[in-house]
Amino acid sequence: MEASVSIWDFEESGAASNLGGIKHKNDLSKLEEALKEGSQPYARTGRQRLFIVQTPSQCNGRHPSATCRPCQAGHKLRQVLETSLHMPQDMLNIHQWNNTTFRFNETINCPRLPTICNPRRRFSIEYFEMWQITSQKSFDHYMKNAKNSIVQCAATGRDLQCHKWSKTSEWLLIAPRKCSFWSERHGYGWNAVILCDPPPRKVMINGLEIDVATKIFEGGYHGFIPDHVRGARIEAPPHTSLFDDINYYIREHSAVLGPVTEPESAAVFLRKIAASHYCQLLGFVSHQTASMRSSGWAVQRRTQQEIDEASQVESAWSHFKCPEYFEALSHVLDCFGIPHGHEPYEHFDVDAEGFLDASRRHTNMNNSPVHSPGHADWRTSTPDLLYLHREFRLRLADYARMTSSLAALNGMIGGRLSILEARTARTLTLVAMLFAPPACVASIFSIPTDIFGQEGGPPFWWYWAATVPLTVIVFLLTYLVHERDFVRRVWNARKPRVNGQGIEDEKAKDYGDYNA
Repeated sequence: MEASVSIWDFEESGAASNLGGIKHKNDLSKLEEALKEGSQPYARTGRQRLFIVQTPSQCNGRHPSATCRPCQAGHKLRQVLETSLHMPQDMLNIHQWNNTTFRFNETINCPRLPTICNPRRRFSIEYFEMWQITSQKSFDHYMKNAKNSIVQCAATGRDLQCHKWSKTSEWLLIAPRKCSFWSERHGYGWNAVILCDPPPRKVMINGLEIDVATKIFEGGYHGFIPDHVRGARIEAPPHTSLFDDINYYIREHSAVLGPVTEPESAAVFLRKIAASHYCQLLGFVSHQTASMRSSGWAVQRRTQQEIDEASQVESAWSHFKCPEYFEALSHVLDCFGIPHGHEPYEHFDVDAEGFLDASRRHTNMNNSPVHSPGHADWRTSTPDLLYLHREFRLRLADYARMTSSLAALNGMIGGRLSILEARTARTLTLVAMLFAPPACVASIFSIPTDIFGQEGGPPFWWYWAATVPLTVIVFLLTYLVHERDFVRRVWNARKPRVNGQGIEDEKAKDYGDYNA
């Protein structure tokens, strides 16, 4: 997938109604021309531009770098951004780094110190997109030979979690995605760059690259612009990719941002879209925990229905990846400098992100102030992220409680089965001990008569005379061997008492002789 670029020019006045026209660039050569045009001194003064870049697909290593189109496109994009916009060299590396993995690997991601992070100028966060596969038969064919339910995205190289519904043949893809923001001021103007990942159009299953037809899961995330701010406009993003969604919001709803005097204001929609994706993921995780909670009784496996339900519970337990989502969301809070221990409602009137003027009021589509006492500034994402962090933490707590409860239930079931097995083994042992001595004696008396040295064989009562004492001896020896600890304790308890009495009598005798 080639790179896609959108360039948005804002007026120096910052009025939302005077937004400049969009220049949609699908070729990096045209992007170079636009950057050269904007590098002139007269053009840099007071010019405010936003570059939205959908990064090209990463190289899969099959072709040499000289002929690989993804390598060439990525190298050219890096050269353009670093040379013309002076973007740091590690910005693309951090954006393309594989963060969340759903299986073991030896990739180490070294974090950055919080003191060098500046969320007002740059950040790189991870979120998760939920896609539904429409080409079910072809995907089922490839997944039959897969040993696990994790595949890779061919565009980013990141792991994808595949979830199949139990009653239908539909597949759900949970795709980790990255979005990055970088800005630079020059005089009264600024340049800002938003990096987006492409949608998962190709996947890798056991090293085989296949095309998949996808659509957004359950209609996508909900809107995030309040009704009193949006006005009569309808909020209907395309939900085809992050690149298209950001362009839609800037084109249709940029007036709700107010004066865009700071480059950080251009990242409001980016933060809100990422938080909305986490909110949709929270709904799926809540569904998983509710399903596991309602089906936990099936681990008893008393009926065939419980056996079928137990297999589904085990599958749901293995596909529960809430710890990975929680870790990624915690990293988002760290990137924005938001403390984890606060409640979301404590920040409804506090702008923790620091890039919005507290004295400004909301503006509607007519650019008139809208006073909303008692409500938070909807442009800040701090309450949203704190709310999501708290809810994911609660889902993890529910998962831990269910795990401990099921472990205790399995322990009780195992103890009950052990008692039944012990009773069965005791019964079988009793039967074997009853029949073993007679069988042994019968085998002894079945020896030919010439061994006994007499004709006609031994009398029949000899059989019982030998069997009954032998059975008693076997039972007695078995009891002594089985209860040897009890016999040893009784013997040790009696021995000190007898010896102690004798010692005391002897001591008393010696004491009486001494007194005499």
